[in-house]
Amino acid sequence: MKITMNRLMLKHGRTSKKSKDKTIDLLPLKNHTAYLLRLTQMALSDQLSLVLRKLDIKPMQYMVLALIEANPKIQQGSAAEILGIQKTNFVAMVTTLSDLGLVERKAVMNDRRSFGLVLTSDGHKLYKQAHAIVQAHEQRLKDRLGAEIYNSFAQPLIRLAFDDPKPN
Repeated sequence: MKITMNRLMLKHGRTSKKSKDKTIDLLPLKNHTAYLLRLTQMALSDQLSLVLRKLDIKPMQYMVLALIEANPKIQQGSAAEILGIQKTNFVAMVTTLSDLGLVERKAVMNDRRSFGLVLTSDGHKLYKQAHAIVQAHEQRLKDRLGAEIYNSFAQPLIRLAFDDPKPN
């Protein structure tokens, strides 16, 4: 499998004027799961960014809204951990969503130092719109892969993400 570096970088919006149009042999990496998952994640993230652009939100902002929708009053630290975002970055993201009128911080009853997150009515409305767009995007992925492959795809990814195999 040979690919030009510019083609790969342009596909993911990561190129500069210094990039050379070199053909690189990716054969040594084509069977490396971590590399293929990374490329897949970049491609899917780029596609999701494009479909959510019409609502002026980013994929991670959608994921925050989805997590809060499903878990009203989730604490900021727990949400950051679940989404794999550093707490300081997550606080900044919640501040942005709060400034947009989409999320509110509510003091947790037993611990005034902790905040639970809830969606505002505008947050619920935007989440529903974004969710419909994301579901349509998922359907396009399903159509592209075929229902059988798509439906069998999640389980191995879940195992890779959440199982804790010990390296030999």
